[in-house]
Amino acid sequence: MRTRLAIPLVLLLVAALVPVLPVPSADAAVSEVRLKRLNFFYRFQQGRNYWNSNSYLEAAAHFESLMSQYMELPRPLQLQLDYYLGSSYHELEMYDTAQPYLEKLAYQPFLPAFVIDSATRLLDIYARRGNRADVVKIYEAAASKPLTPQLKVKLDYGASQAFFRLGEYRRVRELALRIDPDTPEAPRALLLSAYAMMNARELGAAEEDLKRVLRNRTLLREFNIESLEPEVQVLLAKVHFDQGAYTKSVQVLTQVRAPEFQP
Repeated sequence: MRTRLAIPLVLLLVAALVPVLPVPSADAAVSEVRLKRLNFFYRFQQGRNYWNSNSYLEAAAHFESLMSQYMELPRPLQLQLDYYLGSSYHELEMYDTAQPYLEKLAYQPFLPAFVIDSATRLLDIYARRGNRADVVKIYEAAASKPLTPQLKVKLDYGASQAFFRLGEYRRVRELALRIDPDTPEAPRALLLSAYAMMNARELGAAEEDLKRVLRNRTLLREFNIESLEPEVQVLLAKVHFDQGAYTKSVQVLTQVRAPEFQP
């Protein structure tokens, strides 16, 4: 009887002396995934803070590091990283580096705000290189999407800047007149159109565009872009001068008010 009991007793003693190694539970594995996810979003927000404060060099370095550590991400998150990298490099005028990131987004059917901003940045890059065919291709692809009125305005304004750089001045005016006049882009687009029309020697059209801006001074104040007004007035005076309307030119110049010189 004692012999039979001795073996179990020995086993109990051994079991008591040998430490029990913890076995990872399902909850622990889930917690690790959550921790990794929280760490990603915390660092992602840090990068966005750099971007929102116009610290584009720091933002680019941060997002490059983040991308190298998280190789497999859901596609929407991956595309957002591409956007922040592409837009940061574009702001830094590193156009060759920015282009491949922005091209990943330009034809996407989702993330519309990122897609349209990426498209307008690509319009700028292609126009700087004189690549008209690429400008038209990107613009038409973006314009074919079901855009909100606000995104449509942003796209048309970006396209007008690209076509101005390409020297297609009538296309600039066509886009400017299409923009909703109650948006902050409208006066800027009309001013750009006026420059375009002056370059095309269509002074009557330039005069019309500048007067459209001045007729809506309330909108300039509302969008805090009243600093455009002196530039518009001086340009209008030049248009009148080029038309030979010297009296009108002087009259406009006497109305110019530069805010920084006001008492």
